[in-house]
Amino acid sequence: MNKEFDEIAERLKREQVENKLKIQRIRAEEDMLDEDGYPTADALWCVMHWPWDDSVGWFEFIKSICSKADGVAYRDWE
Repeated sequence: MNKEFDEIAERLKREQVENKLKIQRIRAEEDMLDEDGYPTADALWCVMHWPWDDSVGWFEFIKSICSKADGVAYRDWE
């Protein structure tokens, strides 16, 4: 059981490092917004795979990709 736990923990650490590197690459090389101002698939991937130990950075990233991140609730359908 302890060996299984160690293997899982090691795999999660590797995945976290890989995700951090991929996020850095995506942010450096890709546009985060499409031509209409909406987050791209790469931007959403970053949101879903953001390191769990960086919640402040996660919220800052989300705010940076929200074209209407001024705190006002918008309802285009009304």
